Amino acid sequence: MFIIDSNILVSEILTKYEQDELTLKYQASYKQIPLIKRVISDFILNEFELYMVQVVPSRYQMDKLERKTIREITSAYIERMLRKCTLVSPSISTIKTAFDLYKRFGHTHYISFTDSLLLATAKDNGYTILTKDKRLNAGAKDLHIEFYEP
Repeated sequence: MFIIDSNILVSEILTKYEQDELTLKYQASYKQIPLIKRVISDFILNEFELYMVQVVPSRYQMDKLERKTIREITSAYIERMLRKCTLVSPSISTIKTAFDLYKRFGHTHYISFTDSLLLATAKDNGYTILTKDKRLNAGAKDLHIEFYEP
């Protein structure tokens, strides 16, 4: 089972903008993972939605119609994820583990609390992490959590 980071979801939607070689490699691998083996956490869906609706329109200087379209696409994509993928929420103990990781990595190399949740969820459930985030992959390596690298 692969727990999917928001940057993978974003790159699947923003193919027009996400054309670098690394992203294309990750997307090719992502497409090979059966939907039932894609694990999506509630906090990643939240991060994905915030990024798509708040960051993307400003970053790509979208007009009012494009902003409306990106909201509709985001909603439809989340609905698809809810129907097709394995959904998870962290337990209280996973959240506490994530906070410990957040504090630990804060002293060496910053990893957000959301990324700490992703690491803790993967660790507690034996998931392989799929992310383009180099710091997150470094954290996974440090914690002996499986992660995908092309």
